[in-house]
This record gives sequence, C-alpha cells and structure tokens, in this order.
Amino acid sequence: MTSHDDIIWGLNYGKERYFMGFLWINIKNKIRSFFTAEADGLGVIEIILIIVVIIGLVILFRDQIQELIKSLFKQINKAVSEV
Repeated sequence: MTSHDDIIWGLNYGKERYFMGFLWINIKNKIRSFFTAEADGLGVIEIILIIVVIIGLVILFRDQIQELIKSLFKQINKAVSEV
C-alpha cells in the first residue's frame, strides 16, 4: 500500500508516477497561462495611460483648441454662405 506522500513526491513507480507527471504538466500549464494572461492586462494599462495623456493635453491646450474650432466653423459658415 502506498502513502499519499509517496504519490506526491513520485517515490513509487507505476500509476502513481504517471499521476505525478500529469500533476507537473498541469502546474506548468497553469503557471504559463498566468503569465500570458498578465501580458494581456498590460494592453489595458497602456490604453488607460494614453487616454490620461490625451485628456491632460486637451485640458492644457483647451483655449487653443476652442479658438481653432471656432475659426474652423467660421470658415465653414463663410464657405456655405458663398454657395
């Protein structure tokens, strides 16, 4: 009769050894999936940082952006009234 510790540490040969191999492969796959899942999360962080930078630039240059939009609409209204 084998003990539970023998199965975990792979001390027995036979079915228990296959169990240990399967357990090791399962652990490796879970570790690999953990690190690949973390790589996907970095994309989200990068997108959030880009959005924060864009919002900061809009706040910083708010007056210049408003002036640009007003002048563009003036030119559009002038072109529409000439047609």
